[in-house]
Amino acid sequence: MIKVHTEDAKRLLGVVAVLTAEDIADRKRTGMNRGDQPVPADNKLRYAGDPVALVIAKNRPAMKLAVDLITFDHEPLPGVFDMEAALKKDAPLVHEDSP
Repeated sequence: MIKVHTEDAKRLLGVVAVLTAEDIADRKRTGMNRGDQPVPADNKLRYAGDPVALVIAKNRPAMKLAVDLITFDHEPLPGVFDMEAALKKDAPLVHEDSP
């Protein structure tokens, strides 16, 4: 599970909004083969760099500072780094609904 902390970023002068998955009712999904990647991430980080928030600001400096102030808590997941490990029956799944 992911808990995103945006309070400090939202208080910055020049920041219009900071949105997380909880703030977006009808979120879009993206993905190369099928729409399986929520943006921003909701309950699971699938890769380093997975977006956890969207920042809307009046200028670039405010946006950059807001991004730096966003923190999050998450549960680390086991990694799979080669095909043999990924094909094992007990391998962790990136998407549980698509083994």
